[in-house]
Amino acid sequence: MAVQEMGTYSVTAKKYTRLSAGDTFTFDSTNGVQLTQSVVVRDFLIVGLGDSNGSGEGNPPWIYAKCDRSQDSYQFKSALYVEQRDPHSSVTFLFPACSGARIENLGSAPYKGINPDQKGDLDPQISQVSQLLKLTGAQGEPKTARNVDAVILSAGINNIYFGPLMYFCTTQGIFT
Repeated sequence: MAVQEMGTYSVTAKKYTRLSAGDTFTFDSTNGVQLTQSVVVRDFLIVGLGDSNGSGEGNPPWIYAKCDRSQDSYQFKSALYVEQRDPHSSVTFLFPACSGARIENLGSAPYKGINPDQKGDLDPQISQVSQLLKLTGAQGEPKTARNVDAVILSAGINNIYFGPLMYFCTTQGIFT
């Protein structure tokens, strides 16, 4: 069944039979087997925001090298888990999390990425999501507005200088 939008649909399944191999299939309206059920078509919109903890730093291969963004990140795997738990739904996962990002890169400051390139800065992560959700559908058809169902957030680790702090502790023998 092809549908144009999310929602609840009534679906009817009928068992067609034939008397012999050469006959056409027919539905016996008196004794035929028929089942009608409501089916909910839904797509959960999940967003993964934040820093290297969210992007999957340290788990190559990268699906977006500018941010060391990995499909082995906990954010990606969490969205995949939700998708796989219900065979009657799907998940759209928007994944702007970026290694090295700071709290200000969520909403107010652009960011070059952990591996800058010639394409320029990345917009703040919330702006990236907003831009993606304003895309239009097929030519002449506006896309239905979407609400975010869940946000997975990892932020602040770079604001407290976790990397340099750990480097100091390990090189000074504090952790052995």
